[in-house]
Amino acid sequence: MPDIALQSSGARPVPSQDSNRKHRSVFYGWWVVLAAAVGLFWGAPITVFSFSVFLKPLMHDFHAGRGQISLGYTLGAIAGAVSAPTIGWLMDRYGARKVILPATAMFGAVLLLARTLSPSIWQFYIFYVSLGLLVHGAGPVPYGSVISHWFDRRRGLALGLMMFGIGSGAMVMPSLAQHLITRLWLAQLVCDSRFRCPAYLDTDSHGVS
Repeated sequence: MPDIALQSSGARPVPSQDSNRKHRSVFYGWWVVLAAAVGLFWGAPITVFSFSVFLKPLMHDFHAGRGQISLGYTLGAIAGAVSAPTIGWLMDRYGARKVILPATAMFGAVLLLARTLSPSIWQFYIFYVSLGLLVHGAGPVPYGSVISHWFDRRRGLALGLMMFGIGSGAMVMPSLAQHLITRLWLAQLVCDSRFRCPAYLDTDSHGVS
């Protein structure tokens, strides 16, 4: 009777952990959890938890005050809140995989385009709004949907381990960003004295000793 009801409702069956253990030593769903944790490690921790580390360099590069730079972060948060329902609708219509992959690719492309920004504060605002629109496409909601299809009995544990990716990223990314900034003086050593180093290598102006 449960099988007949499941077929009539059209719901996707949850893969059985017991049946999978017969074929492999480690349930494949745990590898999905690992992939989701890695994906979350590189998402919000870069744009959210590391923002304060880049505050002073951004103020220097854009010749703007603390309030103007913080406004970019606020606009990104608003864009993320507005886009979240749309991300959920796209997941219901096309599935989590068709949301995660394009969103991750576009999120990475926007980060790479940061090198092309001019000192215009409006371009910085557009940059952070773009990140805000995309961050939930590779965030806990779509990854959690994937995990929920793989787990039934241990779903809570799986989701908790998935969120470990964001927690560990929040601990590692700010420290890593600060380490890279303080090591920029090494790049100055390879600058030819006949040319002016780029602004982002000017560690003195960024307050780095």
